[in-house]
Amino acid sequence: MFRNNNLSVCRRLARREFRFHKSRNLLAVLSAALTMALFTVLSVTVQSLVGSIHEYSISEMHATEEMYRQLLVSQLPELLPYVLSFIPVFFCGFLIIYNIFRIGVDADIRFYGKLITLGMTPRQIRAIWYELALAVCGLGVPLGAALGIGGAVLFEHEILSFSKIPIGLILSLKGIAAAGALTTLTVLVSGFRPARITSGLSPMAAARYMELPGRRDQSQETYRKKRITPRRMAVYHLAHSKRRTAVVIASLSLAFILLSCVYVQYISADPEIYLHHVAFSDYTLSAVRAGGNDTYVSSDLEPSFVRQAEALPGVSRGGALYKQEVWLNLEDRVYNRLTNYFESEGGWRLKEMQADQYWTRAYENMRKSHTCVGLVYGVDRGYTQLLAGPDRLIDGTLDAEQFAAGGYAIAEGADGEGGQPNYHVGERLEIGGRTFEIMALSKAPAYQRTDHDSVESAFSLGLFIPEESFRQLFPKRGICELYLNVEEEERAAVDRWLTDYRNTKDPFLDIRSKTALRETFDRQIRSGAAVGALLALTFGLIGIFNLANTLTAGILSRSQEFIACLKLGMSDKQLLYSMLWEGVCVTGLVLAVVYPLSLLAAGPGMYLYLTKISSLWAYQYRFSIRPLLACTPILLAVSAGIPLLCYRVVKRQLFRY
Repeated sequence: MFRNNNLSVCRRLARREFRFHKSRNLLAVLSAALTMALFTVLSVTVQSLVGSIHEYSISEMHATEEMYRQLLVSQLPELLPYVLSFIPVFFCGFLIIYNIFRIGVDADIRFYGKLITLGMTPRQIRAIWYELALAVCGLGVPLGAALGIGGAVLFEHEILSFSKIPIGLILSLKGIAAAGALTTLTVLVSGFRPARITSGLSPMAAARYMELPGRRDQSQETYRKKRITPRRMAVYHLAHSKRRTAVVIASLSLAFILLSCVYVQYISADPEIYLHHVAFSDYTLSAVRAGGNDTYVSSDLEPSFVRQAEALPGVSRGGALYKQEVWLNLEDRVYNRLTNYFESEGGWRLKEMQADQYWTRAYENMRKSHTCVGLVYGVDRGYTQLLAGPDRLIDGTLDAEQFAAGGYAIAEGADGEGGQPNYHVGERLEIGGRTFEIMALSKAPAYQRTDHDSVESAFSLGLFIPEESFRQLFPKRGICELYLNVEEEERAAVDRWLTDYRNTKDPFLDIRSKTALRETFDRQIRSGAAVGALLALTFGLIGIFNLANTLTAGILSRSQEFIACLKLGMSDKQLLYSMLWEGVCVTGLVLAVVYPLSLLAAGPGMYLYLTKISSLWAYQYRFSIRPLLACTPILLAVSAGIPLLCYRVVKRQLFRY
């Protein structure tokens, strides 16, 4: 009957097996659901980031499709960790589902031997396994999709706040279908080897099947000669369950390593370092207004507003910035310096900027006319001290008193190698009919506004001159950025006043506070850690399922052996000790492997990553083993609780005989 490869019979047998072993298959369904949920969250995150980058590049940057692709490549450092996360999800899902199927081989091998004896072909045996895998997917994939979508919607703010580009949640059937296909592939791959084992057995081999067949080794002879104790019984069984134990160790190691690394990166994030680079004072005030071509241009603050703001209780000025665009005639040495900077080394700097069509157009105009826009900033003494800081000064010596006297300028420098695309120290240039000598090169603060008054200024040279000189050259210009420091007890009142002023008098007033910047930084850090913690906790949950499944299957598969030992005189206490020793030994092996690997990954591994490899600059490496210490009692509780439950099951079976 089976020689005709009647696959409908295989489907019925697969459904029978699925219903008969409900607890085991339910665990497989839950594992598939968790795998699907993780794939769904990752797919939604990647798709949301890619879609938001596309919308941002088209609507905000007015970029072409080619420029969008270049912008997407520039966002790969943020996108790559989420893409690579598909690999450990696949691996961890494979480990637990394979272990469940492998336990099914051990439990039902004689059943498959009987089917082979009746004439079932290897192809039909494999078909039963694949039908069983599809049944698991049929329940696990929809459940996991619902969990993944629900989690993505519920924790949208925490998951999608890791990028500087605003990201909106994007749900599509393509992403969910891709997650379902990956989950199905994971389950099918997990069932490949169990199907191969059972389809390749002969009836006689199935009848005398043992988990690890092979010749008797010296350790077995030694074990027979020694006095039998509960501990030795547990160790002996573990020695013959190496594959199961290895799978448990692998899945839990992955979870512990990932959780330790995510936690170390989370606690290493330093908001003080971040605020030092992005905030000059407690409040930064500026005004932007809509310009042509859907752009925004900077505007001067109203003098009356500046006076009112500085008159508030507890407020003191930290600095002020003025701005004016002028046209600069580039001398040959400056022109050659600029073109060499952007076009040397294969022109990689030029290619990076091609995503901005306004910058590209302004650069081409500079090449043709040997002229470009100079962004001339007037700075007061407070801002001058900022530019003179050792972390910003690139070249030259900045004497604040001599600079304030007039006749000198500071050129804006750039990070990295390849020279400086600006005037150098000692060179002279003309601004508004007055000659200035470059005193120093300094890096402009990251929080300095980059809004431009014209399209041509997309490519420009930054120059800083004293406040008095600026006001003499451009008397009609006012303060474009005001930096205020506020006493802590007055910040709430100042914040309310500024918000009320913006709502009632000047809707274009831009208010940036240290408090808001810190909240944004904390939100981005939590968002980055949320996905990693979700992966680690899910892997840990899968690993604990694996541990519980391994202990349960290993003990209950020998229930007849334990019953025989009880009838031969083994006490209940000895039986319980034997089961507990088995759980303790498995957990001991897991911890013996997990602790060194996690310490190595969270110690030297994360130190090298944060200080040498990654471009994360707002981090100060901090080491911690709290995740290991917190999860160890959970493992010990599982290793003790599962044997206790199995002990009760064995005792109930004993009463039936």
